[in-house]
Amino acid sequence: MKYAAAGGVVALAILFGAIMAIRGGDSNQTATGTPGGETSETTDSPAQSGGGETGSPTTEPQPTDTVSDTTAPEQGTSTETSTTAAIIDVITAVSFNSGETSTALNGTVGPNERAIFTIAAGAGQTLNLELTFDSGSPSYEVLAPSGQKLVLASVSSSTALDVDGVYEVIVTDGVATTDFVLSIEVPAPELRIADFVDPTGIEEIKFPRGAFSTTVSSAVVRAEAEIYTFDTNDDVTAYVSITSLEDNAVFQIYDPDGSQLAFESINSTWPIEQAGLYTIIVTGTRGNASFDLTLELS
Repeated sequence: MKYAAAGGVVALAILFGAIMAIRGGDSNQTATGTPGGETSETTDSPAQSGGGETGSPTTEPQPTDTVSDTTAPEQGTSTETSTTAAIIDVITAVSFNSGETSTALNGTVGPNERAIFTIAAGAGQTLNLELTFDSGSPSYEVLAPSGQKLVLASVSSSTALDVDGVYEVIVTDGVATTDFVLSIEVPAPELRIADFVDPTGIEEIKFPRGAFSTTVSSAVVRAEAEIYTFDTNDDVTAYVSITSLEDNAVFQIYDPDGSQLAFESINSTWPIEQAGLYTIIVTGTRGNASFDLTLELS
């Protein structure tokens, strides 16, 4: 019985060994990655165990619906940041010589510059502009006091003005540095006696006894006018001049038929070929003006 028992133990040991050998074979197959049953045991991938940087996992593409904190550049675009150069404005206030309504100004403008000319003008006036240059491709635009663009990319224009205020003429050249001349003309609208609501303030100029010249001293308020008349025969020559403390008074002259003989002048001489009543209208070019008006007949 002991032998039998020992033999049974041996048989059981052999059987147990066989079973363990079978299980060991399955385990080896699974560990080496060959097909077999499912197992929870894993081995390092080649990237982890060799052939790559140790501990550096392979980067997988992000899903298309993944939200990232940084936005990748579009394909074909550069990631370099470009900085736009600052625009330099060169501003010039335009003024006219006394008795004149036009001027020509020289200037230079480059790709990152704007030559800005400011012009004070009133409703009813016309802004005439012409830009001349030898090279480059400059142009200008005109802005109303409100900022509305009245003229775009032009080299010559004539613009009727609707409101009082400061207008801007902006000259640019986006290609090269260019020298230019900007010609500006702002003729004032004609003034006639009928334009005034109350013409009863008209003063007749009379000469002292035995004299053929006289001077009238007065003042004119901005946007108003002083009106004078004188009666004369034909075949004489008339000379009219005006002086003011700030050179800001001018006159217009009309013949008996209402035709204009002088416009925003400070002195004028002309032969009188028609007898009758002549009219002189004095206005200020800026602000209030104190003046001396001289009339001489010869």
